[in-house]
Amino acid sequence: MMKCIICRENKTEFNDEHVIPDSIQGYYHINTVCTDCNSRLGTLIDNKLTNHKFIEFQRHLLGIKGKSGKIPNPFSGTLFLKDNPEQKIRLELDSEGNFEPRLLPNIPKTFAETFTITLDIKDEHKKDEIINKFLKRNGIPKEQVRIEQVKEKENRPWIHASLKIDIKDFKLAILKIAYEFTIDQIPEYFNDSTAIKISKLLKEADFENLYKDITFFGDGLNNQILEPFSHLIEFENNNHYLILFESPNLGLICFVNLFNIFSLGIKMSDSSSFLPENLLVGKNDITKKSFEVYNIRELMSQTYTPIEYRFQYFLPKDQDIFNEFIKNDQDPNFDFYRENGKIPFFDKHGNIVYDDIDIKLKQNNLTKIPKGDTKNEIITQILLDEELYIKLLPINKLYRVISVQIEQYRKKKI
Repeated sequence: MMKCIICRENKTEFNDEHVIPDSIQGYYHINTVCTDCNSRLGTLIDNKLTNHKFIEFQRHLLGIKGKSGKIPNPFSGTLFLKDNPEQKIRLELDSEGNFEPRLLPNIPKTFAETFTITLDIKDEHKKDEIINKFLKRNGIPKEQVRIEQVKEKENRPWIHASLKIDIKDFKLAILKIAYEFTIDQIPEYFNDSTAIKISKLLKEADFENLYKDITFFGDGLNNQILEPFSHLIEFENNNHYLILFESPNLGLICFVNLFNIFSLGIKMSDSSSFLPENLLVGKNDITKKSFEVYNIRELMSQTYTPIEYRFQYFLPKDQDIFNEFIKNDQDPNFDFYRENGKIPFFDKHGNIVYDDIDIKLKQNNLTKIPKGDTKNEIITQILLDEELYIKLLPINKLYRVISVQIEQYRKKKI
């Protein structure tokens, strides 16, 4: 038996849970939600998101079919002509997903000496049946009525539609996504006090207390809250992104971005000690039909060039030594001495002090001076606090280093 992450009860039956709903092309699955909770989540919570008008418009634009095999129609329901409010109309989808207006039969409610029945050309075959029913209902023999048929064509008719847009309840569905992602990536989060509150809200589909117990960042419809990540992540596409990061002042935060339509931040915990590297990014790639998670190192390797080192040397005031250094620097075979692919730091006697210069450069006590714009280029000058040397090739000599500048340049976004 295993505990369900929603009801927190020991259960034996679990099935595949789409963290991001399948109907918006989510490719992230977990198996820690029991079958009972899985069914309730889909019916009571996920539907608030997948049937949201903004999502229906996006699914229509991208041709994403639902479980019924049909592309959603965001204009489903009865509309009417703007210049004739009595004439009802529907916008139907053709086989290619294009909108096609269709007049609904407009039949008088009462009989008059003259009357008009309006039909769409697609319903012309029903005209006799509709007329006969109308006459029978009003007790008029058909022989006493003269019927004239007039065909008119209206190009690009003005259609009036009223749409109701949910600005509140869909956030519980986004909270579900954030909660499942957080627990899947940080199993110990299950026992967090905020996690317990969230699971209770989800279990009970408690829309009423959603804002009482949970702190949200943003209104869900404005993606400006994601600006701090815009140099790393390509939000301007149709992918979905889940971002977990920690702030000493705020705690554990999860941002959810869906189609770049919904962008919402959620405080998942008061604690900021869950993530060793402070950041995790999940990318749901609609084109590749995949879901991948990146830690900060993997994210940097995807988005920035490999680290380049520039060394500041201490050279004695000796012209011969300086000329030798310049000549070696200009040699086509110039390089840094490496062992096992790493550049070591030496003492002045040629003994290795650090197998890898990064061991030294990562020490917290060193003075680090940021340079560059921190987005397109990450440049940091690190001042050394002890006498260290590197060996230069092909001259194979030691030179003292007093500071190291590490550089990375942005190449793309994920």
